[in-house]
Amino acid sequence: MSKIWSLPDSVHEDQKMNIEATGLVEPFLVPGSSEPATNEEMYKRLHCYVAGLATTASSQLYEALLELRRSALGIENIMLKQIALKQFSNQEFSAAVKEVMCLWLHLEAVDQGGEDMPGWLLNFFQLSFGAADYTIPVPRANEIMVAYQSCQDVASFCYDGAIRVCMSLGFGENSLDFAPAINPVLLQTRYLRSQCLENALMLPVQNLGFQKT
Repeated sequence: MSKIWSLPDSVHEDQKMNIEATGLVEPFLVPGSSEPATNEEMYKRLHCYVAGLATTASSQLYEALLELRRSALGIENIMLKQIALKQFSNQEFSAAVKEVMCLWLHLEAVDQGGEDMPGWLLNFFQLSFGAADYTIPVPRANEIMVAYQSCQDVASFCYDGAIRVCMSLGFGENSLDFAPAINPVLLQTRYLRSQCLENALMLPVQNLGFQKT
């Protein structure tokens, strides 16, 4: 189970600076009244949340890679151009989506108060990491999150994440070159990941299922 740890105050300041870029005036904060009444309801909402994260993360990453391929025409370095146009295996893309999912989960948990959030919500996020392992088994969420323990702010957290996503996609030693193309998927998607949580926790149980964000 991945631990949700508290990051420095600078993390929260960076998040505030990112509000305009994402179009989210105020972050969605989970009201205490939204605690699921039963375990059955909690697991239904949990599955809705993780499914929404997976679909949205996949869509955002796919769009970023399409944009990278379009921009490859302007890359003068022949080797970098060829790498930018590479095809991705299902295994590479799935691993990259899993990385994005875990980073979104952690960033959303920080937005909700980190380890100071209500116990039921902390448990919900912790279970979400386990559900992410069920959705995409490899790599494991614990293996992903342990790589970020030295990050000191959101900017470094997301940029390191972008590099790791590029590594998962097979960019290898050129991952640093392509990280800026992936970084917005992590740093400028606050509204989208917040909507995944809001849909999962606030919709009536009978309306749960895949929700477009």
